Amino acid sequence: MRLIALAMAVYALYSATRAIALILIGPASADTTSPFGFTASLLVSLATYVTVLTATTAMLLPAVREARERTQVPTAVTIADWNLVREAYGLARSRQLLLELRTATHERDPLSKDIRDGVVTALASPLDVLLAPLALEYGWSPDELSLLAVKAVS
Repeated sequence: MRLIALAMAVYALYSATRAIALILIGPASADTTSPFGFTASLLVSLATYVTVLTATTAMLLPAVREARERTQVPTAVTIADWNLVREAYGLARSRQLLLELRTATHERDPLSKDIRDGVVTALASPLDVLLAPLALEYGWSPDELSLLAVKAVS
């Protein structure tokens, strides 16, 4: 911020000097050989553009960082009622469903962590990301897809 303030102060000094010179000497001083000519004006305009761009970027970066942190809140994708699933599908198929869920999640979020009946991930909307791959790549039926639940992790 100090750099931006310094750049704007230099530009204000330049503008004031130019205005005083034009008032004292007249418009004839604004030719291409003077320090207030076309080349100098072009350089000052470029410096102003860079300063404004830097200030805009500096102001937007915290908002972007905050939005990114909001989307990376960890959520748990689990098989909703593990005991019911185990009774309905059997232990082997239940374990296979859990393994496929974890594998599909790890492929899309390498930092995801396994939990007892699912996986914790930082994907923005994990069900939207995982439903299609589970159905297409792993052959999950609509009934099996409906077993998934998303829970916020604190």
